[in-house]
Amino acid sequence: MLTCLNQITAGRSAPPSLSHLARDLSAMREGGWTAVELWLRHWDGVIAAEGLAEARRALDDSDLAVAGACAQPGLFFSQGDDLKRFRDEFRRRLEQCQALGAPHLVVTPGPIQPQEVLTAGDLERAADNLRFAGDLATTHGVRLGIEFLKGVRLVNNLPTALRLAELTAHPNVGVLVDTFHFYAGLRKLEDLDLLAAQPERLCFVHVNDVPGSIPRELWADSDRVLPGTGNLPLRTIFDSFSHAGYGGYVSLELFNDAFADHWADNPTAAAGKAYASVTPLLAGQGS
Repeated sequence: MLTCLNQITAGRSAPPSLSHLARDLSAMREGGWTAVELWLRHWDGVIAAEGLAEARRALDDSDLAVAGACAQPGLFFSQGDDLKRFRDEFRRRLEQCQALGAPHLVVTPGPIQPQEVLTAGDLERAADNLRFAGDLATTHGVRLGIEFLKGVRLVNNLPTALRLAELTAHPNVGVLVDTFHFYAGLRKLEDLDLLAAQPERLCFVHVNDVPGSIPRELWADSDRVLPGTGNLPLRTIFDSFSHAGYGGYVSLELFNDAFADHWADNPTAAAGKAYASVTPLLAGQGS
């Protein structure tokens, strides 16, 4: 498995300029990382101000490989004008991925309106929409990863995400596992055994940890912490990835304000601390 750092880990606010963004990329490289997962909304302002060519130059100068990008919502269950709007946004994201060299794009099931009632039959609609999206992504050299999310009504667990990928039946559409969403949502550890039966579906991994002191019903994205500083059974989860033969990217994704403050004070030290938290898992050690 390969390590990369999701850009959102450095902070939820977009870097205010290209020079700030370049500083963050440089800190990642100096901290030991060799690859980055782009948070595309953080690039919108830079691209608008400086253009795609300058944005790509900053990436090239950082000497970081681009492992993938986050994220595109709205493609699963939307219909009519909403679906058209999300597809227009998706086309723009694919153009960014292609220009910035990102071979993978995360797609998520939200947003879902509070009054919306979804049934198992809606998975067929999602599969049709994702098949269309997979065809578009193929023309841009991008693979799509379905990320299940704990807070949504449908596609909030690994078995359903795998079922959706199976219904989509597109070689360019796979499944992403995020350790936070896996353990916080409707899950059994035995669900991970499904990956060994269809290893080709697993195309990306997000890793993070959560303190055991927080009731699971109250877990929020901001509760994510560095691997090894929480109580998730990460060793068991990663053993399942290994058993499935997964050799792709593992991206550290936090939304933790305390870590973002550390990054703001000393980005290279923060990047190094983050890197040191992930490498034991990939070496077969860790919690």
